[in-house]
Amino acid sequence: MRVDNLIENEKREIKKVTWISVFINIFLSVAKIMAGIFGSSAALIADGVHSASDLLSDFILIIASGLWTKAEDDNHPYGHRKIENLTTLILGILVLIAAIPMMISAIRDLKVNHIASAPGRITLIVAMLSLILKEFLFRVTRSTGKRIRSQAVIANAWHHRSDALSTVPVLVSILVAMLYPEWGFVDEIGAIIVSVMLIYMGIRFICHALKCMLDFAASEDVIERIKGKSFKVDGVMDVHKVRTRYMGSSLFIDMHIEVDPDISVRKGHKIAGIVKKELLSSDCEVSDVIIHIEPFEKL
Repeated sequence: MRVDNLIENEKREIKKVTWISVFINIFLSVAKIMAGIFGSSAALIADGVHSASDLLSDFILIIASGLWTKAEDDNHPYGHRKIENLTTLILGILVLIAAIPMMISAIRDLKVNHIASAPGRITLIVAMLSLILKEFLFRVTRSTGKRIRSQAVIANAWHHRSDALSTVPVLVSILVAMLYPEWGFVDEIGAIIVSVMLIYMGIRFICHALKCMLDFAASEDVIERIKGKSFKVDGVMDVHKVRTRYMGSSLFIDMHIEVDPDISVRKGHKIAGIVKKELLSSDCEVSDVIIHIEPFEKL
């Protein structure tokens, strides 16, 4: 029942923050494109298209979260958490798709004498509003992702940050165009810096998703904490063969504990149940534990 409640809470949290993102992205897409058209700013129009692309990642997250939070079934006895890893992989790729063309375009434009036109004041206002709203979305989404321990939600948060950062060179170029039209190259330099940051984040999310899909183990620190909590349970005399793997953001544990060889099977099973309860309630993101009971033997 506790696990079901956590899953339902996770669904609500993801849908809540993602639908907020959808409405803000729709507003920003329309505002940027319209302000770019009427304010004579091609950079803001392009940024508006970028905001529209964020809607794709939002809908991917809404659909995928409904799949990875489904309960176990006969064909998926370990649940569907790897869909979260696949979603993280897709969102990481989307960040690269947004960043790489932006960097290539900036490098190409840097090679020519680029003189920015003088955009209207409305473009400056919309660009600043976009920066504020996107940073707000980033912080709220990342906070939700950390709270429910979802890498996919955190990846989507960084997608929001990518849009916020991409607005920075747009904002700078608008200011430069208003004050010093001959300094249009500042726009391209800023775009290159932002693109490199985004490419790094995209690669980081892709690598993390691939590691999870390949069942990488928990860190030594986490394993030591698992052993430490197990040893605190009365009756546990030794812990070994601790094997771990991640599915989504959830940790699965397979471990052996040794107990007094003279106690009953019932008592040994009770000790294992207490160990499992302790680990499931710990801060190690544990989703399930399989414990093998063995008789303790002195060397």
